[in-house]
Amino acid sequence: MHNYSRLKVDELKIRYNEECGKEWAGLSSEALSLNMYGSSGHISQFLEMGHKYVNKFIDGLFETEKVALFHEQPKLSESYFVALNREILEFVKSEYETIRTEALENFRSNNDIIIPRIQQYESSTRESVNNRVKLLQEDPQYMSVVMLE
Repeated sequence: MHNYSRLKVDELKIRYNEECGKEWAGLSSEALSLNMYGSSGHISQFLEMGHKYVNKFIDGLFETEKVALFHEQPKLSESYFVALNREILEFVKSEYETIRTEALENFRSNNDIIIPRIQQYESSTRESVNNRVKLLQEDPQYMSVVMLE
């Protein structure tokens, strides 16, 4: 990942975590007023919001990386994309651990809903990241600067 992208990571995380936190608070407030706090529907919406914001964060990372690639026009090796993929997947893992922790703290008795759903979301996001890195690597715009080792 380029230094420019690394500098943007914290900014992206803060922005999306704040947005997600606000939505979670609004959802919880609404669920409380409807006497549905902790229901399976409430938990599903909570997890879906978290998933949505992980994907927004990942979208932001890819857009930032594309900007860095375009402006820097570096000589890239295949190992660069392997490292990029690994680094983004670490962010994915960390973000889903945060969502899992938040959900388990808020809905203690619903592990049977939370854990499988988080695993499902994380798996689909990991697959998406793998595909997006592959597409980025194969992008004709960057193909001219990619050098095989």
